[in-house]
Amino acid sequence: MDIKIDVVSEDGTDLLAPSCDFVFKSIFGLNEHKAELISLLNAILKGKPHVENVTIENCEIPKDILNGKSIRLDINATSDDLTKFFIEIQCANVGRVMNRAAFCQSMQMPRELSEGQSYDN
Repeated sequence: MDIKIDVVSEDGTDLLAPSCDFVFKSIFGLNEHKAELISLLNAILKGKPHVENVTIENCEIPKDILNGKSIRLDINATSDDLTKFFIEIQCANVGRVMNRAAFCQSMQMPRELSEGQSYDN
């Protein structure tokens, strides 16, 4: 299925849609645009928790086994209170968003805990 989103400015100029992965990542996923990401997160979270700062990290979650699956997130960031944000934008509902989210989380979790740490962390 090929989806096309036309975004046009008031003067009729074609614009790139912010819902496009590349455009979304260019707006919110670069270190020089941290203020925009912080603003987006605070708008989504309604300030609870209030995000003051983020560190934008590598978006690639490599596969663990030879024939396994790797993941490339749109944005991978950590806030100043160590809250993790794994951000994906989806333009179409392909029916597997929850499965993909669970897979992404399960791939990331082993990288977040050190030997001997409680799973509550």
